[in-house]
Amino acid sequence: MKRILHDLFGIVFFIGCGSLVALEALESLDKDMSANNWSEPRDIILPSEKGTIKATVQTYEFHWKNGKGEDEQNLAKLVVIPSKGLAWVGRAIYENFFAFDDKIIGVFPLQGNELFINESTIRDLAIDEKSRAGKNLAVKKAIVNLCADPIHLDRRISLNEILGRRPFERREDVRPSPPPKVTNISFKKSNVVIALEGANASKAFITFNRNMDPLAATLDDKQVFVKSVEESK
Repeated sequence: MKRILHDLFGIVFFIGCGSLVALEALESLDKDMSANNWSEPRDIILPSEKGTIKATVQTYEFHWKNGKGEDEQNLAKLVVIPSKGLAWVGRAIYENFFAFDDKIIGVFPLQGNELFINESTIRDLAIDEKSRAGKNLAVKKAIVNLCADPIHLDRRISLNEILGRRPFERREDVRPSPPPKVTNISFKKSNVVIALEGANASKAFITFNRNMDPLAATLDDKQVFVKSVEESK
């Protein structure tokens, strides 16, 4: 694949200025954003407030410069719900998704007791199940912005602050514990509940509101966090 980072920074600038040059620059990337760089769409089922919903997922290969100025190969992930005209663009590390309040939300537990949340959603996407979403202009813009700064869409939630210090670490093992796994995503009233399980067999349930702010949490069936009324305002 050709290295496209030089063009990407220029495109981001022009998009921010609302220039028509951005459209020309995006068109010039068609060769780089060809089907060769996209994986084949794969069908997945996402949980939502009204039951499960059909979606597709695929990845896109790109290059970017890290903090040391070194060129790195990376993958973007695209999740599409054709029936709702919604699309999500983010890093390929995300594996757990759900539809909530007209958004696609991705969550990723990170080693070090953090939870990444990405709510980057493209709405009103005119696409059907047989079309290639990667050719959509809004998706291209999202890919361009992601390539320029792959981590700017990630929101970090400290699990230490919600569940207590090192809730999923194996105390008897000096080696770093792997991150917890998302075992279930469910909905209760107007909130979403994310279930996590660690390598130490501890189980947590964290309740989030529609803004993905944590409201309450339990760890091994014990209430460990409740957001106060004042904090909820």
